[in-house]
Amino acid sequence: MDGFNTILFVAVVTGIVVVIIALFGMARGGRSGSRSEDGSLKKVEDSIKEADEAVEELNKLAGNVMAELEGKYKEVLFLYNLIDEKKQELYSQYGSKAAEKPRSAESIRPTQSAIKPKPGTKQLKNIHHPMKNEILKLHEQRLPVADIAKTLSIGQGEVSLVLELMGRG
Repeated sequence: MDGFNTILFVAVVTGIVVVIIALFGMARGGRSGSRSEDGSLKKVEDSIKEADEAVEELNKLAGNVMAELEGKYKEVLFLYNLIDEKKQELYSQYGSKAAEKPRSAESIRPTQSAIKPKPGTKQLKNIHHPMKNEILKLHEQRLPVADIAKTLSIGQGEVSLVLELMGRG
């Protein structure tokens, strides 16, 4: 959001400068006669038109930024839901044993063998992602993760995570 505020500030300052220049030009043109006033009026109108175009460009940019933020928000929400589901699954598997004895960070650090699923282990087949079926269909068509993400307008990490959780990553 900080970049957006900076752009908005620059646009406002530019508009103020244009108005001041236009007013200065009108005051200066008022002394030299009606021809000068017509030229100043034309300059002011041109300046206003340029300012309007700049505002339109900023609105488009703001729309793009908001769309990107919305996409990132959905991706974070999806990941949060996956974490919550995994937490519930762990609590159901281990029950109160997990809460009984606090462990140090060293004791819960995963090893390399824990990170990679062992052959024949159960994969998470019941994940709830709104585009799970579309991701799987495109993956079955041998599309790369980047193309799947672009086609569905979601992040590559999201696609990779769904495929890994489904045992197809």
